[in-house]
Amino acid sequence: FARYTGSSLYARKNFADLERYCVGYTNIDMPGIRGSDDFRQVTAGPDLFDLAAAAVRDATGQEGRCEKRVRAWDQSFQNMGISSFLIWSSVLPPGSPYRTGGGNMPWWWHTEADTEEYCDPEILAKDTAVYLTGLSRLLGGDLPDVPVLWRAVRDRLSAIEVASNGTLDL
Repeated sequence: FARYTGSSLYARKNFADLERYCVGYTNIDMPGIRGSDDFRQVTAGPDLFDLAAAAVRDATGQEGRCEKRVRAWDQSFQNMGISSFLIWSSVLPPGSPYRTGGGNMPWWWHTEADTEEYCDPEILAKDTAVYLTGLSRLLGGDLPDVPVLWRAVRDRLSAIEVASNGTLDL
């Protein structure tokens, strides 16, 4: 939708280069939020999950769990076949008084109340460590697990075929 027009236009304009050179997409969203000491929600494509989970474990000591794929939040590259890799790092834990609705976002995020007092330097340092650890490994040659990605694609196509009640033969 229009809120993400910039990344969509970038993806369209640079499709050939992205297809050839890009192995993952990182969006450093919500770093250092006060109270966000939960690093276990690993947001990564199936092919990059193990690499992202290892970065979380090595930088924070927390064991990551696979979250279902994010289908919003600046995800203009997934339909091009570019997996996400650490869309966020820390999140507010369940039950946090700062959470809005059922999501991970704090009530002040992207508002005029989003000021320095809501940033925690220790959490920001851990977020930075997660991103630097993961990205340095990815850029250093730890490549995506392509067979895992293809199994995920195959499994999703099978689920769509089953849900179609025989109208699709995928």
